[in-house]
Amino acid sequence: MPPSQIYFIAFFVFNILLCAAYFRFKTKSDEIFLDKKVFEKREIEEIFEKRKIIYNRACKALPLIEEFVKNESSFEDLLKFHDQIHDVNFPLPKIPEISCKTNVIPRSSVFNASESMNLLICLPPKCGTSNWQKAIDVHFLNITQGQKAAKEFEEKIKNNTAGMEVYGLIPRIKTEKLFRAKENGEDPKNIYKSKYKVANVRNPFARVFSAWHDKMRNGTDHLIKYGKYFEAIGVFEDFENIPANYFYSFEAFVEYIASNPGDSKKNGHWGTLFRQCSACSLNFSLITHLENSKKEIPFLLEKINLKNEINVGGQYTWNGTKRILEESDRPPDELHWQNVPKETAKLIYKHYYLDFIIFGYSTEEVLKYVHSSNSRKQRPASDKITSSRKYLQSFGKQNDHFKKFSDFICTN
Repeated sequence: MPPSQIYFIAFFVFNILLCAAYFRFKTKSDEIFLDKKVFEKREIEEIFEKRKIIYNRACKALPLIEEFVKNESSFEDLLKFHDQIHDVNFPLPKIPEISCKTNVIPRSSVFNASESMNLLICLPPKCGTSNWQKAIDVHFLNITQGQKAAKEFEEKIKNNTAGMEVYGLIPRIKTEKLFRAKENGEDPKNIYKSKYKVANVRNPFARVFSAWHDKMRNGTDHLIKYGKYFEAIGVFEDFENIPANYFYSFEAFVEYIASNPGDSKKNGHWGTLFRQCSACSLNFSLITHLENSKKEIPFLLEKINLKNEINVGGQYTWNGTKRILEESDRPPDELHWQNVPKETAKLIYKHYYLDFIIFGYSTEEVLKYVHSSNSRKQRPASDKITSSRKYLQSFGKQNDHFKKFSDFICTN
């Protein structure tokens, strides 16, 4: 056989072996990739399952959790009980025979798309609500009014002309129905029937900052809507520290929240998630955290049968007037608390205690904010705290909403 033919055959065999090796490697790498995706999906599924267990345990222990908030419980005791509720292997203490009602609030954050999407979803303010709202609005219109209406509304969103219409398309639940059901001896969980019940939430520390950043900015609209809280905030203000284009500093805003226990003196944008979602009256089956939206939303959309129907944007933050979308570019949320007194940060934890426990935020997710706060700074003088409370007491007497509102819903 001529040498040229030998070389040709050798070259041909070599290439066959090379191709076989490549396809074997590619198949193996594909298998590894698929195994990784399956593992990640299972990992996320376990997170959702654990949150559901914690949610059920916390709602069962609601009277005890409220007692911890009402009593002069130390920060350490609050953390300890928090950990016990979240430890799914720890037996719950004896729960007192106490009836817990549902507060009647004027505007629930729970949207009722049961008929159109078999979905009940809580989208509280400052929890990435707008992204969710816009996505499900378009799908809702597509189902209920047709493709033309959906396309027209989608154009409004793109052109930033949809305005407040975004928050009014899908009906909200009526908390009066939940309240009456409880009064009549019925189970409120059976009032709104839907296959999927979702709560979209956020770490309360990060949510408080977001509320301040958005609602305390200068502007006539904000002055009209939130000016009634200004005197209660202003007593804590060091006017040299107010950032440009803001009515008040973040530190003064936080002191107002910490100095006025209970939710009846708060606006819904910084009121508790527990109240906005009627948390223990609706039996949520899926709880998602905004902080983990990049990983959790794809899984959640598949779970509620909307994977190929809607696109929900992830979390963003702000640098001045510019949105920052990439996680790697965002500063840690806890850095915003560096000038807040540590004792104030602890009171914020106590105020949102139910939110942390019921919606599955661990004590580690509390402590990273508390540890970032300022241990050298002192809380305001008691006379300022008293003044802030007096402003809100007089405000409450003029507002019919507060007459129906109880800060604690579990009574003997």
